Amino acid sequence: MDEEIKSWLLDNVNELLRHMGFDDVSLKIAKEAENVFSVSVFSESDSGRIIGREGTVIQSIALLVNKMLTRDFKGYRVRVDAEDYMKKREESFKEKVVEIARRAELLSEEHIIKNLNSYERRIAHLIIEDFEGVESRSEGEGEIKDVVIYPK
Repeated sequence: MDEEIKSWLLDNVNELLRHMGFDDVSLKIAKEAENVFSVSVFSESDSGRIIGREGTVIQSIALLVNKMLTRDFKGYRVRVDAEDYMKKREESFKEKVVEIARRAELLSEEHIIKNLNSYERRIAHLIIEDFEGVESRSEGEGEIKDVVIYPK
């Protein structure tokens, strides 16, 4: 099944990118975990356009690929990245959450991290669990919410 999914990802991501006007790309497909694959997109001439402003294009590509994948292979997910942009962004975000949590714990005051998607909120809540003096909760409506870090 893994090879079938890798082949599916290679064909479908290449086709999607081609329809979006990205012809000069190469893909690396890997299995990250049970039912989770990664697609790394490389392009010498289009990497900035593939990533988009603040990662909006690569996030949209990931959303589309996941919708397509789950239609054909229920229970599977894929992470899509370009030039390690999402990986670097995630590491930077984790550092930011740790810094804010330390500040909230040290000063015993509430801090808010605004406009997070569900994946970012999950990361934030998991990091906050490692701090003894603070807790976190999500606030807001819709898919984009805030994470509030507050003293225990």
